[in-house]
Amino acid sequence: MVDVMESAGGIIYCVDNGEIKFFLIKRHSLAKKIERVAPKGKIEQGEQPQNTVSREISEEAGINQENIVVEEKVGDTFISLESEDKGVFKKNIQYFLVRYNGDFSDIKVDQVEGYLGYHKWATIQEVLGLIYYENLREIFRKAYNILKDRV
Repeated sequence: MVDVMESAGGIIYCVDNGEIKFFLIKRHSLAKKIERVAPKGKIEQGEQPQNTVSREISEEAGINQENIVVEEKVGDTFISLESEDKGVFKKNIQYFLVRYNGDFSDIKVDQVEGYLGYHKWATIQEVLGLIYYENLREIFRKAYNILKDRV
């Protein structure tokens, strides 16, 4: 039986000139293709998912934790993959809305953990065209539907 890794990620957003924008980073996937994703990572033992979100955003996206506010949970996704080097890999990912309050020029995405050092602020229409996985597109749709009533 394969264990399921518990992870948490952040759907980072800001409002720019009245328009909701979402933060995506570019990385190499386990399937060896380039994809755009939201920052996420493994929940460490004893760690709360919201703390994982803050830590992973800092590690993967180079965003200072003082510039973000982790808000409500948007939803979960479940992935099951098989790769040559890791075998069967199962992961449950909890996604939270994260408001970005900093300056755009402060973001420095490093080339670590498969990330390519690039990021993009995208409208919901752009996000839906850039994300490969339907379950992650659905998380972004839910996030947008929560936020559109606030803006």
